[in-house]
Amino acid sequence: MKRTPISPQFMYTKETYYNMTKYTLKTLIAFLILCQVAAYGDDASTNVSSSGSAPTDVEAKQILEKATAQEAQFSTYFCESEQERTDGINKIHPAKTKLSIFKKRNADGQIFQRIETEVTIQKPPISIKSLEIVNSDGSWRVNDKVAILEAYKAKESDDIFSAAANAGLTGPLSNDNPPTYDKTEKQVDGKACYAIREHFSDKAISQWKEMIKKTTGNDPQDNYTPVFREYIIGKEDSIIYGVAMYSVTGDAMTKQTWSTVKFNPPLDEEMFRIPNKLRKLTANSAQEERDLLKQSK
Repeated sequence: MKRTPISPQFMYTKETYYNMTKYTLKTLIAFLILCQVAAYGDDASTNVSSSGSAPTDVEAKQILEKATAQEAQFSTYFCESEQERTDGINKIHPAKTKLSIFKKRNADGQIFQRIETEVTIQKPPISIKSLEIVNSDGSWRVNDKVAILEAYKAKESDDIFSAAANAGLTGPLSNDNPPTYDKTEKQVDGKACYAIREHFSDKAISQWKEMIKKTTGNDPQDNYTPVFREYIIGKEDSIIYGVAMYSVTGDAMTKQTWSTVKFNPPLDEEMFRIPNKLRKLTANSAQEERDLLKQSK
């Protein structure tokens, strides 16, 4: 898992954008599944360490529990963000990302999703749009010509659970490895918020490293080893406006903030259906999906 240095002459293409994110997503998927987390965010200091045996701020934990319980009760949900990205490669190639997520909870408990993403690179000028739909048939990658059923995603999840079980590992945030919590207060876009930090125990971090070693065959680098997660929660409305996962180096591994959050807005059923005009294909691997997308252009 070596990272290739990026020079100022590096040319930013759609294929490059995908390859840059692939390692992070692949490396984090085990942690995200086993911890059952989402990703949002704000900044942190460098040289971060876990909280060890630091006592938990009980009120901080209660604030987070109230916010997550409220979010879990939606029948429909919408959130949107539009952010300038200047971190990592974006220091050389500034990018603007617009992300819109629509969710609908069905009577059987199944949650449908529609995720619209647009990334605009300034130099060279590139606009990358993507659409993902999750419905009763599974997860789909959609463009103006085809809809690709991502059959491999369910398999990857199963493989990770199996590998962790075979390794004798419990989830990094299981009852055996509880995190600790603390809080501060801050203004975010003029809104009074709590910043709740969930610090992973040394044991949880050690198990995360062991799990990645067993599932990928490689040691996770410090900048891909999580030590705490920070939630941004409105003081008045208890809405989660952001969450970020931070590594040992203090870098944000996953990061997102929401400028708009709405519970139970009216959503059209058609949003979660695949248009009949599109050709439906099935991908059994990420590489097959990339090949099918290229062929559809």
